[in-house]
Amino acid sequence: MKEDAASRNVSASRTVRYGDPFMCLVPAVIQFDSVYTVSSIQVKSPFGEFDHFISILVHKNKTSGIQVNGQHLFAQTHNDSETQQTEGIQIIKHYNIPGIKYSHIVLSVTSGVYLLKHDNPTVTFGVVVYGLKSGESYGYPGGFRLTLTDSDCKTQQLQVNDNQNNDCDWLVDEELYDGEDNDGDGKIDEDVAANSEFPVLLSPKLLLPAEATKISFVQVTNIQAVITKEKSGGFPKTIVLVVVIAVVVVLLLLILLAYRKKKTPNTEGVAMQPALLQRRHTVPQPATLERRHTATRISIRGIWLGWDKK
Repeated sequence: MKEDAASRNVSASRTVRYGDPFMCLVPAVIQFDSVYTVSSIQVKSPFGEFDHFISILVHKNKTSGIQVNGQHLFAQTHNDSETQQTEGIQIIKHYNIPGIKYSHIVLSVTSGVYLLKHDNPTVTFGVVVYGLKSGESYGYPGGFRLTLTDSDCKTQQLQVNDNQNNDCDWLVDEELYDGEDNDGDGKIDEDVAANSEFPVLLSPKLLLPAEATKISFVQVTNIQAVITKEKSGGFPKTIVLVVVIAVVVVLLLLILLAYRKKKTPNTEGVAMQPALLQRRHTVPQPATLERRHTATRISIRGIWLGWDKK
């Protein structure tokens, strides 16, 4: 990055060099994001204060949607050269880069924290923050999407704003959830982004997307949503899941019944045991004892009677 002295009204005859070389990673286009939070901190030194800048690279037809701290940089007209007055922010450069479809915008900002975003969450742009002062400089990329770009791509379940290449087209969150083919690839709502200006809405129109697909489950939390799409003609995953759970429950019940039956003792054998014990260990009842004692007394009396007769 290089910022010339004339753009900051710095005298060309100054004896102290303005700025200093610095190294900064430049994000690849595929890693551009649609939302950034950056900061510029003022560091006091005897050599003066930093002049802070934010460099933006965006499609030349999408500049009107850029916001900084909730304010549009440009008036919402067809002429993007009409700038909005935003406190602490000044557009010092804005031009279309020859030979490519991007525009370069340079903002002069004061120290602080800045939220940069685009109205349309599918529009991405690059951001680099840097600062210059006498004999010193700094710079860093505003952020990366950190999207995987390897060739071994597998389609995956769609989740809004997940920063993933869900449909393996090397684009990330490039569709609005509006039932339209926004990226022109013949698919509808296959990799969705959303924000407050373009929320995920539930409407009858969106329940009939193209390619014979249907939405079986939509859960919206704030502007986040999880959307599961299934091709028509097959069994929905929810039904399959319910059937699997039912089968597992039945199997568990059968195992439990078999286990309880195995642990239950033989009630027929147990019922017979007390009867056997009763017969073997019967305690004489009082009536029986009385009969026995009476017989004994009679026998003894008979003996005595016999002895008396002798």
